[in-house]
Amino acid sequence: MKTLQRKARLKAIKAAEKARKREARESGPEQPAPEETPQTTVNSVRHEWANEARKGVELTQRIVKEADTISNEEAKAMLCRAAKALDRIVNLGDQLLAEVDPAELKEAHEIVMEQRQPAEGNAQKRPRRAPNPVVRMIQIVMRAKSLLVRILKITNPELYVNLRKAS
Repeated sequence: MKTLQRKARLKAIKAAEKARKREARESGPEQPAPEETPQTTVNSVRHEWANEARKGVELTQRIVKEADTISNEEAKAMLCRAAKALDRIVNLGDQLLAEVDPAELKEAHEIVMEQRQPAEGNAQKRPRRAPNPVVRMIQIVMRAKSLLVRILKITNPELYVNLRKAS
């Protein structure tokens, strides 16, 4: 609730209490009305706000429970599609790398496999070179293969159990 709405609600509650007290006085001293103080009014407003907040939390929890979730079958189908897409990427990358000059491929492979050293000095002062497309392709294929292995371990765990037993 916004501040103005809270103030308006508090004014309305106070006005309703004044009207109730006035009616109680006019109807006679049959039963003395409990003494209402501004603090009890504030407490009643806080209690009302707490109830509204509790209802909001319950509604949110119910919405989350009823939300559309992915079933295990759907998740496995998604992983299978991802594995097939990664397999196509790996195959295409292998075909492209097969057409590269062996000397350039060897140099790119060494660049990929070398251990990265922490850069010394200011990054802006270091010499820069254009990324080698062969190095980039090797990196893409390596990442795709890594992801493919991870997905296949989930979708086909029996394949990896049999490979472990064989080795």
